[in-house]
Amino acid sequence: MPTLRDSAALARAFAAQHGVALPDDYRAFYEAGLVDFTNADPEALQLACAEWADPLDASCIDGAIMVAADGTGNFYGYYPPWTRGGEMPLVLSEHETNEGIGFAPSFAAAVFRLLAKECAASATPRSGDRRAANSASDRSNRAATERAVRLATPHLPRALGEALGAMLRGERELPETLAAVAFPELGARVAMRHR
Repeated sequence: MPTLRDSAALARAFAAQHGVALPDDYRAFYEAGLVDFTNADPEALQLACAEWADPLDASCIDGAIMVAADGTGNFYGYYPPWTRGGEMPLVLSEHETNEGIGFAPSFAAAVFRLLAKECAASATPRSGDRRAANSASDRSNRAATERAVRLATPHLPRALGEALGAMLRGERELPETLAAVAFPELGARVAMRHR
């Protein structure tokens, strides 16, 4: 597990390499041991749709600071030019289009969006829905999603954690839930070259 000393060292290296401060919400997830660059720590936050990336590895994209990858060549990364009010938004950088698309206003909001997608895929079916998840694979995926939500919720704004719980119970739909993290650049596109 990372220690506060490790977090301080990461913050110094991040600022020296990228010329911007390591955002507080990323640092909180890192200090809690939830972000593991090796993606091997069973105690870390595991996402089905993304793997953590070392923000000091600048070898993949120009213009953004990579923090996660989706396994298909796309990356999630901070985009410093859109920073305002102390928050640095994240983009989804698509390797096929060489564009970054506004994804979330902060790291915590990005984690929320990724978990919301997972919750939608494993939510309890609404009454009358006969597509109940009964296979061992469905139950395993749901258990992994519930664990991820449980780990992340203490580090998310309260309303976002509650929204994820409601999604898991089948009480909220994905579009309604994602509206909670709208920001001016959501969906905006910016040129971004993958190396």
